[in-house]
Amino acid sequence: MAELKKRHEFWLALLIVVLFVGLAWRSDEFLTFGNLYDLANNYAMLTILACGLFVVLISGGIDISFPAMTIIAQYGMVLLLQKIGGNFAVALPWRRHRHFTWLN
Repeated sequence: MAELKKRHEFWLALLIVVLFVGLAWRSDEFLTFGNLYDLANNYAMLTILACGLFVVLISGGIDISFPAMTIIAQYGMVLLLQKIGGNFAVALPWRRHRHFTWLN
């Protein structure tokens, strides 16, 4: 146990547990199904990206450019959606078509 207390991960996990318990104790709305569903729904994409990065880090290759490139791609897609009116069904084919015509 003494070896575990020397690791940063232990203290980070302890802090997360303390915050979770503290928020659940102070607020009646924190541990509701609706709030937990919203948290899971809002952070689903970041969780998937974190799992992919976790696999890369565990395998021994430290590739920190992966999250940066993903964030840039997300930002570009948001700008594109804002430019054409926010319709995702139109944005993806339009972007793909524009990308391929630019390459040719």
